[in-house]
Amino acid sequence: MLNEEESVKYAFVLLLGPGQTEMDRLVDLIRSLNANQPDLKDNAYFVAVNDGNNLLDQLDIYRNSFNQFYLIENPLFGKSKILFDRHVSGMIAGFEFVAKQLKVDFVIKLDTDVLCINSFSERLERYFSDHPDVGIAGTYLTWPAGLSRKDTFVDWASRIENVHKKPFIKNLAIAIVTGKWSSIPCHFLRKKIFKSAIDYGYQYGQHVMGGSYAVSAKLIDQWYARGYLQYPELFERSYLGEDTAISLLVFAAGYQLGCFNAKGEVFGVWYRQPEKSPRELYEMGYALIHSIKDQDAQREMQLRNSYRLLHQPVGN
Repeated sequence: MLNEEESVKYAFVLLLGPGQTEMDRLVDLIRSLNANQPDLKDNAYFVAVNDGNNLLDQLDIYRNSFNQFYLIENPLFGKSKILFDRHVSGMIAGFEFVAKQLKVDFVIKLDTDVLCINSFSERLERYFSDHPDVGIAGTYLTWPAGLSRKDTFVDWASRIENVHKKPFIKNLAIAIVTGKWSSIPCHFLRKKIFKSAIDYGYQYGQHVMGGSYAVSAKLIDQWYARGYLQYPELFERSYLGEDTAISLLVFAAGYQLGCFNAKGEVFGVWYRQPEKSPRELYEMGYALIHSIKDQDAQREMQLRNSYRLLHQPVGN
């Protein structure tokens, strides 16, 4: 156990979309963090990147759950209708905020459909200490059950290659038509990023699953120093998932992606087969479980209730 002088400091970065469902899930997430992570109030910061939610008054009662609670705006909200682009923009803005404003050991990216069922901060601190070459840890090469994720890499490979090889003339045309002249320096920065990533061994499509992952603070400092966080619109009109774009940046800074989702590790995934029950995931030691949602509101509530009962004795 870390003593007070050695206590690990960390931050959450979360994209908050519009609507009551997003807010309800966020409330549920924060309650689960409070219930399972004892050092939350003293050591955790929370950075919510607002992507159009107009129910922010509901956040007031949760600001006291963390060392500090910050709300920043997504730079592309109202400027881009492409959800993928806004997600990448929001994460870049969130990481830049952390680099400029916070002193932490690592950052945890969360979606609102994550729930916490065990403590995790000391395990993540040890993982990054033991693996200094890893920039992001999460669900990477395999799913928690051990099945390969490489089919998902193939799904994204050609799209990412197209972004890499997009000709300058297209970005120039966009700048002329839209007046977004930042697309010119973004084009050349992307070229620089791709070259560096490939030099460090990156292959098109590689990525950590985006629902929940942890990021080394040293990596974020490298991103900031290299200017990778300078333009939130860096991947605008690229149509890349946030996890694929951020994973590219990991390689570009000379770091690796890491799996931290086996039994006894932190990151679990609910929706993949073979699924485990919430009780089994809890007993296996997983802490942050992604994709706890359902298109049917009643089924989602039943699922979430099964997670709320985890700390009660079986049979109660």
